[in-house]
This record gives sequence, C-alpha cells and structure tokens, in this order.
Amino acid sequence: MPARFLVEWSLQRRFALQSAYAVCAALLAGCLVFEVADAVADDEIFDLQLDCIAQTLVSSLGNSGPIRDTAEAGSPYQLASVRPHQVALLYQVWTPDGSLLSHSQETSAMTPLVHLGQSGYASLEMQGRHYRAYATRSADGAAIVQVAEETNIRDHFRLLLLLTYLVTLLLPLFLTWRASHVLLRRSLNFFNTLAAGVATRDPQDGRPLHMEQAPSEIEPMLNSVNGLIQRAACVISLEQRFTSVAAHELRSPLASIRAQAQLARSADSEQELQQALALVMQGVDHAARVFDQLLDLTRMEGLVSERATQFMPVNMQAVCDHVLAELHMHIQRKHLHLVENIQPHDFDGVHFAVYLIVRNLLVNAVLYTPEHGTVALSATLRQGQLVLHVDDSGPGIAQKDRQRVFERYSRLHQSNEEGIGLGMFIVQQAVHLHRGQIALLDSPYGGLRVQVSFPLRLAEQAGPAA
Repeated sequence: MPARFLVEWSLQRRFALQSAYAVCAALLAGCLVFEVADAVADDEIFDLQLDCIAQTLVSSLGNSGPIRDTAEAGSPYQLASVRPHQVALLYQVWTPDGSLLSHSQETSAMTPLVHLGQSGYASLEMQGRHYRAYATRSADGAAIVQVAEETNIRDHFRLLLLLTYLVTLLLPLFLTWRASHVLLRRSLNFFNTLAAGVATRDPQDGRPLHMEQAPSEIEPMLNSVNGLIQRAACVISLEQRFTSVAAHELRSPLASIRAQAQLARSADSEQELQQALALVMQGVDHAARVFDQLLDLTRMEGLVSERATQFMPVNMQAVCDHVLAELHMHIQRKHLHLVENIQPHDFDGVHFAVYLIVRNLLVNAVLYTPEHGTVALSATLRQGQLVLHVDDSGPGIAQKDRQRVFERYSRLHQSNEEGIGLGMFIVQQAVHLHRGQIALLDSPYGGLRVQVSFPLRLAEQAGPAA
C-alpha cells in the first residue's frame, strides 16, 4: 500500500480499521479456543453415544424371536429388533470364538471391526474412511458387540456448531463496531469546531477559545491552542505598539535633523555649516537613543511575556565591565570619579536583561551627575541575594516623584538627552523578570541611589515572572 495513501488516512478511519483488526483477531482467537474445546467435548459426547448404542445392542440380544441379519440358524443370541442403519453407523455382534451373530449391511461378514480381544475405544480406517469404534461384551461374556461411527459426521456437526457460533457472535460485534464508529465520528466533530474557531479568529483577539463539554482528553490541546493564541496576540500587540510609539517618538528627531540639514545646505560661512552639522549629528544621536530604547522595550516585554524563561548563570562583574567600557568616553568627557566595588559572583538570570538594568542605571547616573562628580557602582552578597547599588552625586529625585520614574514615557527633568522616558520602566520590567526588588534611596554622595536585589537561584523556582 503506498505511503501517501497511509498519510492521507483520517484519524477516524484509522481508529475504525484498528478496531476492526482487534475485533477480528479476538474473534479468531475465540474461534480457535472454541474449536479446540468443542472438539474435546464432542469426542467425549460421541464416544459416550457409541457406548450407549453398544449397550443398547447388548441389551437387545435375547431369545425373543428369530430376528437376525446374517447369523446362522440355531444361534442362541438373536436381535430383538434391528433397524437398517441409514447413516454412517456400523455394528457387528460376534461370539468369542469368531462366529458372527449379526451385523449392519455396510460391514463385512468376515472381518471384525476391531480385534475380538480388544475392548473399549479404537480408531480405524476402512475403504479410505476414518471411523471411531467401541467394543464391549455382554454380561455373560457370550457375545461381543462392536460399534463404529464415521468421524466425518462428527466434523459435520462440529462445523455446523461453529458456524452457528460465528453468526451469533458476528452480529452483536458488528452492531457494537458500528455504534462505536458513529459515536466516534460525533465525538471527533469537536476537532472541526476547534479548527473553525481558530480559522475565524482575529489575530489580534487574544481571548481563549471556550468549548462547551470539551472531552478531558482534548483539554491539553485546547489549553495549548489558547496559549498560542495569547502569545500571538501579545506579539502582534507589541509590534503595533512599537510601530505606533516609534512613529510618534521619531517624528520630532527626524524633523529636527531635516531642519538642521536645510540650514547646513544654506549656510553662508564655514562656522554656520559646522554648527548646523553638529546639530544634525546631535539629532541623529538622539534618534538612535530613542530607537534603541524602543527596541530594548520590545525585547524586554517579549521576555516577560514568555511562559518559561531560561535562566542561566550570569556574572555581574563581566556585565559591569562591558557597560563601563561602553560608557568610558562619556565618563571621561565629564571628568567623573568612578567608584567600583563588584564581587565576582554568579547568579541565575537572563544576560540581556541584566545588561539592560546595569546600562540604563549607569547611563542615568552619568547623565544627571555634573562634571567632576562621582558615580559609584557596587555589587555585594547579602542574605542569599546579590545586591546592586548605583550611586551618583547629581540632583537626585524628590521623594514624591520617585514612583513616577517607573511609568512609561516619564520625564521628570526635561532634557533633550533623556530619550523618551523608558529607561527606568525597562529596568523595572527586567527586575521583575528576575523576581527581584528595586528601590530608590538617598545616596551617600548626595544624589540618588538605585538598589536592585537579585535572588541567587532562580532555576529551582517555578512559575512565570511577575
């Protein structure tokens, strides 16, 4: 059978055929067992029948009349009544000295069915036919009765009984199989309903599918489909939000770049040209920062929305060194004093999320710290947690405004260098991903201290991120 045809089989058809194979196999095994048991039982019954016939012939021997078949006159044993045997049942009546008293028409008058000295059951073959024989003596031992029956008649009755058994068994089995097939087809209609619900679902619709009276075996698939729908809706929502925010936030930097480029094109002097080009570069840098923040936000939200985040060992010292290398030019340009105290210790986390935390916090510290100020970065172990501190000597944040820092697009200090106000929001999302805590405190250097606590082990903890 071609493999293509097997692939195109439906689940319903496969189940029906497998059920039919199982039923046929069970039926065949039952027939074999029944045939063996029936053969044993039938042999015993037919042997008992031969015994009864022989005993009947023995009891019919007497002197009640001259009824004989082929016995010689003057024999002391005569058959009271003998019916011509119309079936394959043979008999002979002998004297112990080998004289034949009576026999059926189908038997020989010269040769006994079995040896005269043998009693009980025996199997024999005459003229190419198989017989089952039984021999017994009369009560006074003066007559030997031998009865034989052709085994074909036994096979005939056995076959008839087997056919009756098959007919009585196949009919209910067929009705059962047909009823199971119909019920299975109705049960599998749930898949059609589920497929129709998924096909007509709006990609932006993240509501789960609800199926009334769904079978318990289908609930795992239904839950998986609902999870896939929610994740797809989340991805589409993130893409739309990213597109909307990017279009809105990049409009001003691009307009500024275009205006400065026009000024550079119409500049009358070298000085005006250089100033216009410097403004163009500043606008490009600002647009790049806005775009980077939007990309970071989108990727961070994607990590938070995942059902199971893969936490791997993260080295805080390596992450801090990477960020400090990126900000080295900005720190040197403002002549800032950097205080660093990082304990080299690994903890469970997502490397990119930890990088975003350290980079955004250090960027804010460098941005708001005045020239010749101080920026401090430390990471120490405390009560089973890795605690990160980022301090600066800048203006700080008032107590009443500290909660607003974590809101989307929040800009407490209006500055062209602040991006779009997503830095601290991204930091908060990354901290929640690690099931950590973040707090804004007063820095010993006079500015703001941001404290982030990371659990050392997250791989053993179950459940999605907050």
